Amino acid sequence: HKLIVDEKTGRVVASLFGVQSFEDSDVGRIEWVAVDKKHRRRGLAAVLSYVVTSEVVTAKYQRLELNTFEKMGAAIATYTNNGWRHDK
Repeated sequence: HKLIVDEKTGRVVASLFGVQSFEDSDVGRIEWVAVDKKHRRRGLAAVLSYVVTSEVVTAKYQRLELNTFEKMGAAIATYTNNGWRHDK
């Protein structure tokens, strides 16, 4: 679980939760990403994704997966802009 905390308020403003896949131990999964509405469009989700991706590479996982919903257009755009590919 990765967090970004606002230094002024002490509040969590962005969070990412990742796990090892239960189905395949060579696969990491990003299960949840959330950014406070007041802190969106600042690249916080991209920072968290980069940190977790780096850890996955270091841990020698074969693949990193995430799921989202079609209605999450902003999230999909963020993932695509950060190198993720859509795989149905």
